[in-house]
Amino acid sequence: DCSLYDPNIGDISGRAPILKFMSELFANERFNFVSRSVFSNENSASVEFVLTINRISTRGVDIITWDAGKIVKIYAYLERK
Repeated sequence: DCSLYDPNIGDISGRAPILKFMSELFANERFNFVSRSVFSNENSASVEFVLTINRISTRGVDIITWDAGKIVKIYAYLERK
């Protein structure tokens, strides 16, 4: 079991609900994801990125933690303009 936290949505728990959320979020959208920097250690990583959806770009950071090779939690933060 894993969970995704987005400050605008709250927590989403479980693989199926997370995949559903992500597929609905990006459905019919033209998007591009470019990582700018990645920092990691034995059980976590942070990814700074630029996300462009329909020609509108925003910056963000994902913080990902895992245990025994499986994702436990994803914190997703996007810049507000």
